Amino acid sequence: MLGDSRDGTQSTEHLEKEFGIRIDERSLYEIQCRLNDAGASDLVIDIVTNEPSREIFLKAIQLAKALLLEGNDKVQQSFYTRLKKKDAHELFFKAISQRILTAQNRLKSDMMSCNENKPRGASTAITPISLDHAVNPLFNPTNVRHSSLSEISQQSHELTTSSLPDLSPYQDEDRINDALPAEVAIVEPIFRVLQLLCENHNNLLQNFIRKQSDRTNHNLVADTLSFLDTVCGSTKGSLGVFGEVGEHNFSLITQTLATLTEFCQGPCHENQNTMAMQENGLNIIISLVLNDIKPLADDHMELALEIKSQASKLLLAIMESRHDSENAERVLQNMDNTDGGPSQLVHALTQAYEMAHSKQYEISVMRRDLLERSKLQNGPTSIVSPSMKADGGTMRLTLPEISVDSSGAVSIHDDVKLNLKYVSEQASTVNPKEVGHNIYILAHQLAGHSPELARCLDPDDASKSPQTRNALNFYKKHTAQIEGSKVTEFFDHWPALYQEMKWQRKLQDRPYLSACTKRLRLWGRLAFLFAVLVNVIIALYYPFDSVDSKSSVLLKKYFFSFLFICFPAGLHASNPFIYTSSVISIIFLYSQWDERALSSMCSTFWQGSWIKLLRIVRHFSSSLAKSSNIITAIAVVMFSAALMLISLLGVVPALYIIGLAQLVNKCIHLVAYGSNKGLEDKSWSVRLSDGELHYHIAYLIVCCLGFVIHPMLYCILLFDIVASEDTLRNVISSVTKNWQSIILTGLLALILVYIFSIIGYTFFQKGTFKILSNFTLEVDPLEPVQPPAIFTEDPNPDTCSSDQECLESTNGRRKHEDDRTRIASCDTLRMCIITTLNWGLRNGGGIGDVLRNADPEEKLFYYRIIYDLSFYVVLIVIVLNLIFGVIIDTFGDLRTEKNDKEDVLKNSCFICGLERGK
Repeated sequence: MLGDSRDGTQSTEHLEKEFGIRIDERSLYEIQCRLNDAGASDLVIDIVTNEPSREIFLKAIQLAKALLLEGNDKVQQSFYTRLKKKDAHELFFKAISQRILTAQNRLKSDMMSCNENKPRGASTAITPISLDHAVNPLFNPTNVRHSSLSEISQQSHELTTSSLPDLSPYQDEDRINDALPAEVAIVEPIFRVLQLLCENHNNLLQNFIRKQSDRTNHNLVADTLSFLDTVCGSTKGSLGVFGEVGEHNFSLITQTLATLTEFCQGPCHENQNTMAMQENGLNIIISLVLNDIKPLADDHMELALEIKSQASKLLLAIMESRHDSENAERVLQNMDNTDGGPSQLVHALTQAYEMAHSKQYEISVMRRDLLERSKLQNGPTSIVSPSMKADGGTMRLTLPEISVDSSGAVSIHDDVKLNLKYVSEQASTVNPKEVGHNIYILAHQLAGHSPELARCLDPDDASKSPQTRNALNFYKKHTAQIEGSKVTEFFDHWPALYQEMKWQRKLQDRPYLSACTKRLRLWGRLAFLFAVLVNVIIALYYPFDSVDSKSSVLLKKYFFSFLFICFPAGLHASNPFIYTSSVISIIFLYSQWDERALSSMCSTFWQGSWIKLLRIVRHFSSSLAKSSNIITAIAVVMFSAALMLISLLGVVPALYIIGLAQLVNKCIHLVAYGSNKGLEDKSWSVRLSDGELHYHIAYLIVCCLGFVIHPMLYCILLFDIVASEDTLRNVISSVTKNWQSIILTGLLALILVYIFSIIGYTFFQKGTFKILSNFTLEVDPLEPVQPPAIFTEDPNPDTCSSDQECLESTNGRRKHEDDRTRIASCDTLRMCIITTLNWGLRNGGGIGDVLRNADPEEKLFYYRIIYDLSFYVVLIVIVLNLIFGVIIDTFGDLRTEKNDKEDVLKNSCFICGLERGK
């Protein structure tokens, strides 16, 4: 049938060319839907329920697979709708369950009788390589959905004209293995159909396969798990010894594991519980992951790793998206009953990692490449090329034997034969590293419930072998999972996002409120600019009743020197600079807006279309506060307007006008913030818990107090720069984040000050603590001022009898005043502590800088030196720098944390969390 595909394609092209008839090419999905509409799904169900012969039953199963390939949702729904009927599902599932039970009984019978007729040995010459995907690209999952009829026909013709056996599109994938009994072999396509029924996490069919009705039920989930237990040979009572697992049933076991995995994924919690509660089935899955699958692993490690990979995926599916730890604890409990326990997971992933770097794996890859070349008719030939020969009706593949000796030399020998009928069924192309990824994810999830397993996964443990540490380091860096992504957190916020969308839709119906909300950033910037402008006026002109006093003149001299040099008239209405600056600022603001909007506005204005002009103005104003240049232009306009108000009205009226504008702007800002947050539709508890809303209300209260009570209160508004700038918040966080460490270090400083105060009070109190100060707050009131002649170099004759007597009198008074400036500051221990704390910590050299200099002849002179140096080194150098170091280190940690967050956002996958390039 497939041999005429090219002729059919040519006839189709001939019809299109001669008669202009367009033959539509349909994808596989469309063909499946058309067959389903024609009643193909009902036909399959009717055939299965009528219990036909084995050949007809097999054809019906193959038709079901073709209809459900890639998880066609429409066909799935058709099967579900038909099977929901009482007269259909009972007979259908009974027939399926009976086939599985028959195969299970046959396996038990063969194992009990120790049947040795079926081949279990493996060829030691080569590793079987899968030809299924190589010779039949029609079933590549990336191509089937969009393949056209002509492409399928052409590919089918190429297959039939090659040296390979004649294979139909779907029979090649599902060809029954002659090494298995007929009753057992037919179970594999049945499991494939059950897998396709549940494809794409079809929760309806997942539950329906387990439970059909309230009366008669056929739990195919439990039956499939029981079949897996039997096919792996556990009925012999030797758990973990897989003598029954071989090349002959490799594909059957992997298909069973894949079907069970599809039953659980989604997840389907009921199916997960069904598998977790069946102890024998769970034990066999765990044994497949933990133990060596011998004798299969001795000759074909790739096949054993494939089974381990599928089994680890099944265990992950059993624990997928569970909010409880019951299934994970059951898995760990059953693992404890095996040799080595959960730590065997580390051994399994290490084994997979080592195999990926072994020479035997490289040889298997080379053999696979040779097999792929053998199917090319006109492709390039190699020096050693494989060939296919017919031997008694059976296709045999002749390949060179490739072996590696202990020295690493590669030897190639011809005439090594492989039975082709096993190649496509038994071979595996799995990458050992991918198997290790699955086992590592399984171990990582179980480690959350087992501290022992968590320690085993630590790659820094020196007690582990270098191979184990290398494997753990590799999988730790290159393995990720959906649980570590942001998707779960994203969907946790979905209710809030939905409410936000509803409010935004309601906000669009209020155009004025919406326009106010869109300019939220503009109102915030204006609030800060008004605060800066008000405080600049207060700083330059306060007190306002003495604007023209000497202090005001000095302020003008230093802050407005350029303006007053250029314009000696000052800030008066007659000063042309006032008006010039206003015009220049408006032109600057004009230049920062959208040029296209400006040109459209001018042309529309001259044409007289006022409606269009209003629309352009609205678009024109929407660009406000969207760039730093616009904000700068607005600040220049506000500054020039303030100069004009001061020159025309005076300082106080100008201050009141700017304060009123600040108050109005903050009210608008508060309304815009509430509208942006949607506080109108939220409860009072949510409103009161909004910290930023409290900040804006406090800001508005300060504006009112500054406008009504005293303008100096406006200085508090300058702290708004901290709330609006992330950099300043990070600087403040460097102090507040580790406040406990800073407080404890400060407490240590107080303890040291207390100890030094006791030492000073005990040993150096007398005549030592005399503060040399020029501050009037630290001295007694001065005596009445003496005549100025006392302080002159030329004494008055009326006051002094001679120059010498006058000089002596002057020196005596100065000495008396020096004595008066020496204050006893350590009369009590309390005063000694206060003095040491105040003067000692504030001086760069410590307390020694303010104490009386000791005479070298004094008895305690050397002790004073030790005391001063100790205070300086311990308190000034060490303790104070400890506080500074804590602040600096915290700031560095915050900067590193910020850089790490930015790096994660730029270079990590949102879904799996893997970094770029891994």
